[in-house]
Amino acid sequence: MQKMTSKYTDRKISPAQYLAERICERIAKKEKKTLAHKFWNTDYWKPIFMMQVVKANELLDYYNFAEIVKALAKPRASYIYSLGAKAQLGPFLEEARKELALSENVDIVIEVDEESISQQPQKTFKKNNLIGELD
Repeated sequence: MQKMTSKYTDRKISPAQYLAERICERIAKKEKKTLAHKFWNTDYWKPIFMMQVVKANELLDYYNFAEIVKALAKPRASYIYSLGAKAQLGPFLEEARKELALSENVDIVIEVDEESISQQPQKTFKKNNLIGELD
């Protein structure tokens, strides 16, 4: 399991905790609040953070971390304030899944049948008239 560094402590956190932090940042911005160091230990943020961690783990059962991050980063998904809002988040997750699948298959191989390629230039046919005899 990959670990990333939290913005609100110097420790490594799980992908679910990272996603929960991002959602808490959105909520804080909406409510014009700031997130303090280890904000999840405060009475206000603890239940919100813990619920988002649970919802993030549920999402991680079906989608990979990159798909969820990409879906949340979409400008049209900026109104989503909970990872449990599957009806709103679902279309963005599917779109992100398709985009990532396409980006993984970027290498396009064009196969050329060498037998169909002529090594010599095509012959021109002479016309049966005086001009054709000049060539």
